Amino acid sequence: MSIPTHEGIVWSDAQPLPEPGDGYSHWEAATKTEQLRAVMVFAELRESASVTSLRDAILALQAEPMARMQASELDALDAEIAALDEMARGKGSSEAGDLSPPPPAFPWPVRVAVFWLGALDELPDYCRLIHVGPRVARLNEADPRDRDPIARHAATGRGTTPIIAAIDDGIGYLNARFRRSLSETRIEKIWLQSEPRGDTHGVVEPLPDVRIGQVLTRRDIDRELATGLDEDHLYRMRNAGLLPRDVRHSTDHRAAHGTHVLDLAAGAECTGDDPLRDLPILAVQLPPAAIAETSGRKTEGYVAIGLRWIVTEAMRASTCDGRPVVVNLSLGALGGPGDETAFLAEWCSSEIARYERLTGGRLQIVAAYGNARLDQLVARKEVCADAPLALDWRIQPDDRTASFLELRAPGGGAGKRVSVTVPDPRIAPLVLDWPDAGQVRLLQRGRHVIAALYSVSAPAGGACLVLAVAPTARWDDGALAPAGAWKLSVESAASALVTAEVLRDDTPYGFRPRGRQSYLDAPGWDWDAELGGNAAPAFGNPISRQGTAVAYAGATSAMLWFVSAAGPATGQPGAHIASRYSAEGISSLGRPGQSVGPTLSARGDDGVFLTGQRASGVLTGSVARFSGTSVAAPRVSRALASLWARQGGSGDPEADLMAILGDTPPLPRPDPRLGRGTLHDHPHSRSA
Repeated sequence: MSIPTHEGIVWSDAQPLPEPGDGYSHWEAATKTEQLRAVMVFAELRESASVTSLRDAILALQAEPMARMQASELDALDAEIAALDEMARGKGSSEAGDLSPPPPAFPWPVRVAVFWLGALDELPDYCRLIHVGPRVARLNEADPRDRDPIARHAATGRGTTPIIAAIDDGIGYLNARFRRSLSETRIEKIWLQSEPRGDTHGVVEPLPDVRIGQVLTRRDIDRELATGLDEDHLYRMRNAGLLPRDVRHSTDHRAAHGTHVLDLAAGAECTGDDPLRDLPILAVQLPPAAIAETSGRKTEGYVAIGLRWIVTEAMRASTCDGRPVVVNLSLGALGGPGDETAFLAEWCSSEIARYERLTGGRLQIVAAYGNARLDQLVARKEVCADAPLALDWRIQPDDRTASFLELRAPGGGAGKRVSVTVPDPRIAPLVLDWPDAGQVRLLQRGRHVIAALYSVSAPAGGACLVLAVAPTARWDDGALAPAGAWKLSVESAASALVTAEVLRDDTPYGFRPRGRQSYLDAPGWDWDAELGGNAAPAFGNPISRQGTAVAYAGATSAMLWFVSAAGPATGQPGAHIASRYSAEGISSLGRPGQSVGPTLSARGDDGVFLTGQRASGVLTGSVARFSGTSVAAPRVSRALASLWARQGGSGDPEADLMAILGDTPPLPRPDPRLGRGTLHDHPHSRSA
């Protein structure tokens, strides 16, 4: 029976979820305002009734009429087939011979990223769904070009010249900091991700290489440099044809996050003697919509396909000689299980393994640990019948984006009771036993969905609820949610750990104001000397600064490093302390597998009053200042690439960590805020 409320607003009965996916994909489908062409799908190929070998599964997917793939994705799958053929001929194993047992039908896992045109329950049975990415309104429907097979002449793991790569927003690819000479770029390729537009002004040709956006090659960029036109004019022409008019064109502005980050990681004076001047670059510029939507719902999908593209293009550029690749990832989302089962954690580990398997080389990902320590986004408590988890989720007025909160019970939902009270006394509270996975309850006014409570499966076990709330302000006639304190309570018959985590919902630097960050509140605050106020959670307050890292910080691969931010310690020359915003690992009441701290730290601020780091603006010769773990991570990426260039290739991850930390040996276990050590050397050839 539905719970009655005022003005026809009702909490619905429990309904089954219509298709596979997490709460975010279901919310996106329930609140869409336009017809969407496809959904980004990530899957692993498996044996099924229709295919009995990995080769057959790859060929079947390449011929699947409902799947749209990038040319690079097709090339990547062709490389898998070539590796299978080598193994079948005995080239993949020194033990092969006439008496060797036949290779297994699926000798290694192969994951794919496709744009799917149909319903999710229509996926082929040989595809195990891993993650549902964002839906897109338009795709480039041109047939893929005659593909350029990835040569595997070397495949020895002996390549020495490192490749530096970055995935970010607003990458000024014409900047002289990324050139080998005044007229030659170091960028081998850059993928400018964006949904296709119908009116391209003759600037952007409808190339079939990618389904979204456009890829520029080194030759394309050199051709633009040879025109002699101003950089800002070339950026404006490119953006006018590629990007929608109502989104931020980051490279039309003075400063952009991606240009700043790439300069810290790989920038060099093209007329100087910096050893990084000769290192090639691969880059992915994320679409503005993925950056503006800070919850990470869109970001993770675009980052995943961007990483896969980088790995494939690194294989192509090096003919699979195994040269080391460092990928800088200075962005991320919150929420999720927080351990190695998080989607990006699994996907990064898979791509690291793919590069090693097909080339013998090392792919190192350097990621920002996160900046959410002080934002009151995480709460955890050991609850029981007499001590429930009680929180106020404060959703702000004039918030033009949806807000999301996750409740997780590692021990499962049995014996737990949940209540949600809307900040409107005329709407009755929703009180129910923790629902089984695969159910949803909607708060609706007519056809408009104001809020939804999704019960979804948790990859690592346990139970998970996702509470999604509509914007509190908007320009159209869509649903509006009441602003204020949404009261949440979780009771348990037996003692059990319950966590709550709010996803990001703010407006990134430079973007049109839309989102306003919601946050958690509860009684009990102590004095915080660093902040100069009663801002530290007191004993008994469930809100915590621990566990505030990015969603995939629990990844266990040694080739995935997380970097926190540090600044100089006042009155202690040469010493560093953690920046106050830099995320903190978990030391108490954590779920198994969650991150206990970053891998290491690097400078994110020049001082208490001079925050941030200076690096290049969008245009050649300009400078800008950004702060955060986003600028600490590329410091480590640069140090690692410089080390590889000096020593002629990569070493063991532990040895490389010791080398870049210098005279201070890494700690055996990471400090919750500084990791296993701090990078005291701050390599960056920027002299301005």
